[in-house]
Amino acid sequence: MKKILWITGQPDSGKSTLARELKKYLPVIIIDDTMRKHFNLNWNDSEGLLLMARIARAINYEGFDVVVCAGAPYEKWRNKVNAYFREIIFNDRIIPEVEWVYLLNDRAKNVVRDYEVPSNAIIINNNIIRVEEGAKIILRKVWGVDV
Repeated sequence: MKKILWITGQPDSGKSTLARELKKYLPVIIIDDTMRKHFNLNWNDSEGLLLMARIARAINYEGFDVVVCAGAPYEKWRNKVNAYFREIIFNDRIIPEVEWVYLLNDRAKNVVRDYEVPSNAIIINNNIIRVEEGAKIILRKVWGVDV
């Protein structure tokens, strides 16, 4: 079954950079600020996150692994996304639940002070490991791939 991975973290923490590193090893579709800018969308609230979830679900349903790069600073917002995926079954195909990754980076700009670190996430500490190693950790834990 193809996966949906959601990389969250502070603004400018390296979410898209990590996704592009994953793409070197797997043919993933990335949903990030580039897509948001093309469609002139506001993804900075829970409704925006649900829109991203709908896009990710549609792409995943067509047989692709999807990596979403978006800050989801509050547990209640992430719970809405998780609930959305748990309710979905298309033509007897179950859409996978989201795998969460939290990217920790003390050098991030425009910090959201009350950011709630996801309790169920793989935590990648960008302060002490390089992006290449972070991608390899995710590949092992989410896809079961050793590179």
